[in-house]
Amino acid sequence: MASCISSSATAYNDEINERLRAFLIEHGLTPAVITGLGIEAMTDVDKVTQQDLIDFGVRVHASAPKADALFVSCGGFRTLEIIAPLEERTGVPVISSMPHGLWAGARLVGVEDVAPGYGRLFSS
Repeated sequence: MASCISSSATAYNDEINERLRAFLIEHGLTPAVITGLGIEAMTDVDKVTQQDLIDFGVRVHASAPKADALFVSCGGFRTLEIIAPLEERTGVPVISSMPHGLWAGARLVGVEDVAPGYGRLFSS
């Protein structure tokens, strides 16, 4: 698998972020930086607005400007609508765990449609 140097914006605390780092490395991906919001209660995920996520993602990517992608990780974040704005602000592809995981599942069962307006990966 080709190595991808990414910046990662997560909801998680440092302990979970280190587990994520190990997982990504094990699968051939190089995280340049993993920064979390330190959220430990699922109910707190709803307190993070989409604008908060955009601003956070931009800050995380700026801390690793040579990263060639931004990974947003938390299945509880509502991220589909922020992928394109984050790509515009960071200049790199944005991968979000929930929508892109579902997209990969759809591809596995033969869905080949595109969804313009939701970032580079959904548009191709």
